[in-house]
Amino acid sequence: MNKAFLAALAASGVAWVQAPASAQNAPPATHHPSARNSLNDQLDQLSARINHRLARGQISPHDADKTHREINDLQAEASDDRLQNGGQLNEADRFSLQARIIQLKEEIDRDRTTAASAPPP
Repeated sequence: MNKAFLAALAASGVAWVQAPASAQNAPPATHHPSARNSLNDQLDQLSARINHRLARGQISPHDADKTHREINDLQAEASDDRLQNGGQLNEADRFSLQARIIQLKEEIDRDRTTAASAPPP
């Protein structure tokens, strides 16, 4: 991983990487049947948020298309990673994808905040 990505990840304050002590004996997330859906569900929710904001005129069609392409890229990468690992994501791939989903969510939220504080044209 490059240093900029690691710095961005550290700056985002991702507390979710600290698992509770009781989870230390749990099987890895790759063995949970819902693990695949978790990433897909998050990406579907992001897509729905973009569609909602587009419908309300809060983002431009260009920005919506750009974000949908990023979501599609993440879905394709997850599928490719699963194909390479016998249908499951390994922990490194899952961590990387989750970090990128969080980063995309933050960009969407930041764009919403920026748009809300911008003066009307």
